[in-house]
Amino acid sequence: MKYLYYKNIKKIPINIKQQIENNISPIDDILNDLCSGYDTENYLFMILMDRKNLVGLLGIVYISSKMKKIMNLNFKEKTYEIRDVFILPEYRGKGLCKKMIEEIKSHVIKYNIARRLKLHVLENNLSAFNCYTSAGFKIYKNKLAKKWLNNNFEKYFGFKPKEEQYILTVKL
Repeated sequence: MKYLYYKNIKKIPINIKQQIENNISPIDDILNDLCSGYDTENYLFMILMDRKNLVGLLGIVYISSKMKKIMNLNFKEKTYEIRDVFILPEYRGKGLCKKMIEEIKSHVIKYNIARRLKLHVLENNLSAFNCYTSAGFKIYKNKLAKKWLNNNFEKYFGFKPKEEQYILTVKL
């Protein structure tokens, strides 16, 4: 298996783009699902391939200082949010999520992209929560940030989750 990185969606080869759109979602929809204050020009796709077949996708997007302030995040470090973690059903349960998280952390460190990664996960999504915490993420214990996320999720992300979310973060 190999990891491919694309900062510009226009550079994703058509065969991979078609697999993403057939198995996950249209790429434009993935970008449109981002919080309205995020910098979509600073969105990095990491794609996991098995030979010529799509296995998984993970994206990271830059969170500006202005957006961090709106979200009550008190990180001083350059921060990216992990988004759109997806593994095709036939590849799940093989530890690939953790490998993808470790790979993106290594990539971010190697290329000095950010000093912190953040994500949010539904409280009842224990498999994702366990994956992220085993990869070094910790619960961000900022009550104002969690309250903002849960009160504004629908406004900023376009849909209302069924339950509250944890914010997890790791300093690199």
